[in-house]
Amino acid sequence: MVARFFHAGSLLREHRGDGHIAALMIEGVGGLEAHVLFALDMGMPAEKFGRIHHLPAAQLAAVIDGMRDRGLIGDDGWLSDAGCAVKQRVEALTDDLAAKPYERLEPGELDELMAALEPLATLLLDALKGWLPVFVIHHWGAAWGLGAGTAALAGLAAFLGHLYPVFFRFQGGKGVATAAGVLITALLVTVVGVVASFDVLFRKPLATLRSQ
Repeated sequence: MVARFFHAGSLLREHRGDGHIAALMIEGVGGLEAHVLFALDMGMPAEKFGRIHHLPAAQLAAVIDGMRDRGLIGDDGWLSDAGCAVKQRVEALTDDLAAKPYERLEPGELDELMAALEPLATLLLDALKGWLPVFVIHHWGAAWGLGAGTAALAGLAAFLGHLYPVFFRFQGGKGVATAAGVLITALLVTVVGVVASFDVLFRKPLATLRSQ
């Protein structure tokens, strides 16, 4: 049952992704341009966006210049009115295409689906509270001098904030999902470190020995 549910969710996710690509193609937006569009729409300079910040500066500048020539980016480096309109049309068409599978459900079936998914969505959002700050610091904190200690404090703050939220008079939840989000991120970082260490200390030397 879990495998079938996971497969169905993957199909819906990929269906939405395919629809998003189709919407971008209709608007003539390429892959790197889509990342620039997304970053600027969030108010983030494209050079700082995680998915493209590693690109050579000349390559990224050429993408931005091309979008500026097409009127999608203004002289100030942010989305123009035309760029914002393109972004809105892409998102609207993506949502419309993604809704097609759900339109086959009867109203009662749709209500049943929403009732079943709502607790899961709450659980995932609670986990996201703990995962996101730790993940962001681990991946981008070094540029601001933030290390593992800061990530740990951010995870602790997220956990305590869930237990004692100020906006709810310090009456929060149990924090299990939030704690899990923090731990999952920390464990992933540890696993990556172990794999990288194994690769450097064992696999590459062994491969060198075998080639001799």
